[in-house]
Amino acid sequence: MSKILNHPDFMPNIFPGLKIIGPAVDDIALFKQHAVNFDAKGVSGEVRPTSSPVIQTTSANRQAYQSCNFPLIKQLEDLASEDLNDVFNNINQHGFAAFQKCEFNGKPLYASWSRGGMVWGYTESVNPVNNDPSIKYEAVVQFGTYAETAQIAGISAYNLRLPELLIEGILAGLMVKLLASYVAEGLTFIAAAFAAKMGLILAEWGIALTFTLPEFVIPLVAACIVFTIVFVGLSYIFNFLNRQYHLRLQIMNWDPTQEWEVDGQYLSNAEIPGHEDGILKFNLPKMLPPGSTVTPPGWTGPIHILDSVCYYGTAIWNNRSTFMQGCSMAVRVRRNNTDDGFMWAFDLPRWSANRQVILPGTQDPYAFYEDVFRNDKWDQNPLQCIKICSNTLNPIRYGLDFLTGGPDNLFNVVINIGGPFKPNL
Repeated sequence: MSKILNHPDFMPNIFPGLKIIGPAVDDIALFKQHAVNFDAKGVSGEVRPTSSPVIQTTSANRQAYQSCNFPLIKQLEDLASEDLNDVFNNINQHGFAAFQKCEFNGKPLYASWSRGGMVWGYTESVNPVNNDPSIKYEAVVQFGTYAETAQIAGISAYNLRLPELLIEGILAGLMVKLLASYVAEGLTFIAAAFAAKMGLILAEWGIALTFTLPEFVIPLVAACIVFTIVFVGLSYIFNFLNRQYHLRLQIMNWDPTQEWEVDGQYLSNAEIPGHEDGILKFNLPKMLPPGSTVTPPGWTGPIHILDSVCYYGTAIWNNRSTFMQGCSMAVRVRRNNTDDGFMWAFDLPRWSANRQVILPGTQDPYAFYEDVFRNDKWDQNPLQCIKICSNTLNPIRYGLDFLTGGPDNLFNVVINIGGPFKPNL
């Protein structure tokens, strides 16, 4: 049975009022027409993420993460996978052709969906720049994912600085096609290639524009790509594309007053995907109040039930050498632009139970790692712990799903910054 444009049987449940214009690839002719008059005059654009990704969800889901309720978190991940696996499989197979050009409340966007899940891209804004002779416009482009049954929306946004104007459709199409390519690559991606890929996509559309990616934001780009292709534990990725994972960290900032930053790591026989230098660095802005607009304007379908908005970061490590060896790491987390914060260390040994610890104060990750191992400072209960770890008395609640025997040798850690917690006595 072929799909009928805008027929109710083929419309997404989760986006009432959406109007389908036609296949996204039909807009490529429009992009090429626009390219005729586009002249960057040899000036490169610049791209960088606006921040770490945002998760918007229900208060019940928030409580599951904040309490480190791993059985319920696993249920949410399974539900999200059921909602989204068909969408991601379609994107993996067809790339940009998996998307439809749509319109919602007069706003154009590109979307791909199943009955329970949706992925979209749209241009939030394009504004003139007056203080830079070579850059004339600045655009913010959003890439979002929503799982209806799990009731979790995840959004990342990118700031594009442009020497000449590109229409909203080209900007949204560029980001959709770019991130669709990363879905196909899985965790074999190279974050440093982000800008180069953008130039190649535009060249396919006849637009001669290259982008630069500031080196200091490459770790943040890597974190955003991991979020895009894994979301909140997408089984499509875990089951079919990458089977070498060992440890996944999810860190969520529920602090309504402070921005936090993951700022450096030390690794022992461990590696993270996305960039060879192994730098781990991304910011976590303060929690947004309920009702904050982070989705396409006017999206009133599921969003009225999503009342918790926080910035979210994820990192995945695997053991570099797999012969009879585990892996371990230490990570520094601090309040933005201060030395106040905490240190986290994790040990995933080959033949014994996992260990972890969070301690207040910040220091060099290697020095912390050595101190923890040398003086046996591991938590007595690594599965669940609450501590006060900053001068602002921020509670940190964190947990681990398995001490040993994680499914597919995958273990999950959740760290919550801020929230209604009381420290362990």
